Amino acid sequence: MKITCYTWLAVVALLAAPVLTVAAPPKPTGVFPLGVQRGQSVTLTVSGAMKPWPAQVQTSGAGITLTPEKEEGRFKLSATADAEPGLRLVRFFNDEGASTPQAIVVGTLPEIEEKEPNNETTAAQSISPVAVVVNGRLAKAGDIDTFSVALTAGQTLVADVAAERLGSPMDGVLQVLSADGFVLAQNHDTRGQDPRLVFTAPRDGAYLVRLFAFPATATGSVAFAGGDKFAYRMTLTTGGFLNYTMPLAVERGVETSLELVGWNIPEALRTKKVTPPTDATSVVIHDAQLAGEVRLDVVDKKCLAEAEPNDRDHAQAIAWPVVVSGRIVAPGDVDVFAIEAKKGQNLALVVRSQRLGFPLDGELRVYDSQKKLLTSRDDSAKERDPELNYTILADGKYLIAVADLYGAGSADHAYTLDIALVEPDYTLAFAASELTTAAKKEIELPITIDRANSFAEEIEITVTGLPEGAKCEPVRSAAKGDGKKGDTAKKVTLKIAPGEQPFRGPIQITARSLGTAARQRTAKMPLAGLGTSVDNVWLTVTSK
Repeated sequence: MKITCYTWLAVVALLAAPVLTVAAPPKPTGVFPLGVQRGQSVTLTVSGAMKPWPAQVQTSGAGITLTPEKEEGRFKLSATADAEPGLRLVRFFNDEGASTPQAIVVGTLPEIEEKEPNNETTAAQSISPVAVVVNGRLAKAGDIDTFSVALTAGQTLVADVAAERLGSPMDGVLQVLSADGFVLAQNHDTRGQDPRLVFTAPRDGAYLVRLFAFPATATGSVAFAGGDKFAYRMTLTTGGFLNYTMPLAVERGVETSLELVGWNIPEALRTKKVTPPTDATSVVIHDAQLAGEVRLDVVDKKCLAEAEPNDRDHAQAIAWPVVVSGRIVAPGDVDVFAIEAKKGQNLALVVRSQRLGFPLDGELRVYDSQKKLLTSRDDSAKERDPELNYTILADGKYLIAVADLYGAGSADHAYTLDIALVEPDYTLAFAASELTTAAKKEIELPITIDRANSFAEEIEITVTGLPEGAKCEPVRSAAKGDGKKGDTAKKVTLKIAPGEQPFRGPIQITARSLGTAARQRTAKMPLAGLGTSVDNVWLTVTSK
């Protein structure tokens, strides 16, 4: 799954009911269903400890609300007709603290719920028309969910499961079967551990779609897994399905024409123009007539797509700095780009594919103008996406090649290649997305600083968004560390002294470097299991 930081835009659905004195923060163990269609409402059930009822809610993004119902753990989840499709985060909180964020999705297709019993092929749940999102759950060990669809010869069915990427503990397996139970197609992992099948019917008739799962974290068991947390969303459609766009990144403030790539997409919808706002870090591409959406990074350099043929004998000449998007379309395919560089320039080359949710196991190679291999790289920092820095030894032409390490390739083996000068920079990280302390009780925030490419400026770090009466003195990270105890180059500790009044709300950890670069950064808090992060911490200050 692509790693994206979601900003909490507002605290919503604050309840009219008074907040009671409670003993513990909400501890949801899951939500169901995992989403809602734009312009619709559903009842969202939150499992886990939610006493006292009702809990309060914070959501990311605009256009969705959660209104508590009378029964504990139930909310009315509503999405406006213009709500942006895609992933949203929901956090529950009370006077004692807040939960970790839960994932839900705003979709474009009509949504239905799975109906049991549907384990057997003879009891498959009929789906018609075939353009829906099924919200289901493999409710117990050994559970199997089966659906029946009618297809005509040549018709293409897209079956896409979103589960593990939404925090569900399931490693799904998806099959298409003939009406008499023969397996015609199977997929295990396409987006992380979530399966997807694209099946073209050989003849008119009924077909079965079957889903079962193993635990996402291996247990040594070979039995089908299930349980209350094994929720999923499965798109079943013979209509248009957006998989990705080309290019896969867009330049800030610049109108860009995108190719929409997927299945069953009408010709009239295959291109789309977008002009990212100058203050945006990403944009979501979608169309009301298509299932699926794509979130694109907004960057401060030119963005373009590869042009085939671009092998070593026909390298595509490109100017840099640039983000070029491509795909290794077939086994053995190698995409080669020719650049001009000068002696002493230190190139930063970064391939992103796995981080965008694609299966490419990337390999990055640098050749000179005589096609002599100068250097190569596959994995970086235990990830499959390669990165390397290379210092140019002489003025001239150089070839930058992208391939799959094992020679694999398909239309889904998409990637971006970022070519720029090596630039010192830094990022901040904090391990938690929620903090709780008592009034007047100081709390410490250990901050990790990652200095990339020998970033050597002093950095000042502080907290914004604190309530009146609370204090946090800025701390400084030294430009260079000595590795001894108390070295602040890579780690510092902020101390928040809360005031006397209770508080609950988001705060941010921000920083600026004090040298000529004057870079400002906000700490990111990774969310385990969701492949994303948030840029604020929920702070709760209790009365005692």
